Formats: sequence, C-alpha cells, structure tokens
Amino acid sequence: MGPTTTTTTTAPPPPPPPSDGSAVAHLVIPKIGVDKFVVEGVGVPPTTPLPGHVGNSGIAGHRTTYGAPFGDLDKLGAGDHIRVTTREGSFEFVVDEKNGIQVVQPGDLAVLRTDPADTAAHLTLTTCNPKYSASERLVVKATLAPFIPPLPAQIIDPTILATSGAFDLSGESSSLTPTFLWGAIVAAVGFLWWLLFHRHAKWTNWVIGAIPFAVVLFFFYTYVERALPANY
Repeated sequence: MGPTTTTTTTAPPPPPPPSDGSAVAHLVIPKIGVDKFVVEGVGVPPTTPLPGHVGNSGIAGHRTTYGAPFGDLDKLGAGDHIRVTTREGSFEFVVDEKNGIQVVQPGDLAVLRTDPADTAAHLTLTTCNPKYSASERLVVKATLAPFIPPLPAQIIDPTILATSGAFDLSGESSSLTPTFLWGAIVAAVGFLWWLLFHRHAKWTNWVIGAIPFAVVLFFFYTYVERALPANY
C-alpha cells in the first residue's frame, strides 16, 4: 500500500465588521408592513452584536420621519414574528411573551445590555414614544426562534455601551441655529412670493417664486430632521 495523506481544512475567518453607514441587515416585520434595510451605526448601534449572534442585538428606527419605519411598532404583540437577514444568514425572531413590549426612559441603557450567562440570541427594537415626542422610548424585545441555531457571541467591550451614546435619542444641537435661520428665510421668501403674485397675478410670477421657495424649504427640512431626536 502506498503512503496515505490527510488534508485538514480550517473554517473561513469571520467577515470583517461593517463600517458605519453600510447596510448590514434586511428587516421584515409582516404585521406592520416593515421591509427595510438596516444601516450600521444608525439602525444598529455598533455596541451591540449583529442580529443572529448570541447576545442582545439592537435596531433603532424612526417613528415619524425618514419614512417612519417604526411608526406602528406599538401594534406588535407577544408571538409576532420579526425576520432579519444578514450576510451570515436569515434569522426569525419571536416577540417575547414576558416584557416583550416596554416603555422606558430615554436614558435607560439596560434594555440593550446582554446577560453574560444567557446563551440565546435576542433582538431589541427601539423608537421614540409617544409619536412626535422623545420623552420616552418604546422597546420591543424578541428572541430567536428555537428551530434556528444562534451564531457565536461577538466580543464587545461592555464599557463602550455606557459611554458611546449609541442609544441616545437627542438630536444634533448644532443644527438648532441653522434650523431657525432657514425657517426665517423660508418665511421671508414665502412672503415675497405671495407679495409678488398678489400684485402681479401671472402664472410666470408664481413659477418664479416657487423655485427659490422650494430650494430654501429643502434646506429648512434638512436641518429640521437633523435637529430632531435620532428615532423621531
């Protein structure tokens, strides 16, 4: 008999962590019609594991702006399904029977923390509460369906969560002054537009006034959205 050879294979290295601003997951919530891509650093706080891994993964969503993906999050209940697909697989989560729906204070970071002794994969959805306010936070907690094996836990420095502000719902304070300035410009341009059309009621004057008004209105709303709370 000739010499025998053996070959060994090694598991491929895990994919590199996504950069802020890149799409990391596809979120589908059939009950409330959500079908959205989730972005790292905005939708998924970088201080929580990606969905499907052992631990507590967080996804934050807007409730009244940017298409209001979590506008009806309060309609979810125990047993409802949430599907998250990443480059590592598709994961089905079920809203928890106990404490699946919570309302907490904006500074309550406990809802995103992971119990080191817990070997399950959890998902926490967050948004502002009530609508048009950031006085509270609406939280939906779900657990990976039992027929889907979770991925290994990701190593995350627990001190980052307490200091990063990743779960902070406050808007950009630096946008407040530009918001008021652009608001004043919108009012001034709108008044001049009305005055021009009132004195010379021609359709050409209406078009001439509409163009600059639309431009300044665009900048005004851009700064308004920046000034609003992150999940507003």
